[in-house]
Amino acid sequence: WMALLGLLVYIPVVALSRYTSLGALVTAAVLPVAAFFAYPRDVTPNRFHFVALMAVLVVWRHRENIRRLLAGTERKLGQKAG
Repeated sequence: WMALLGLLVYIPVVALSRYTSLGALVTAAVLPVAAFFAYPRDVTPNRFHFVALMAVLVVWRHRENIRRLLAGTERKLGQKAG
């Protein structure tokens, strides 16, 4: 269910913004919170920390994309390299 939720977040963000990196970042931010609320009894501290760590790693891995998004220089989906 979490993978489906991830797609339900990722696809509209990318469709509206045309930034794949933004879709990944928003999805990474939403999933730990969604997991906590969707499965409150199943989300042990270890599981929550694992999902949160994965989200942090996605953000860390996209740090250059974040800089380009903030600077307005990130390429959009389908845009040719300058």
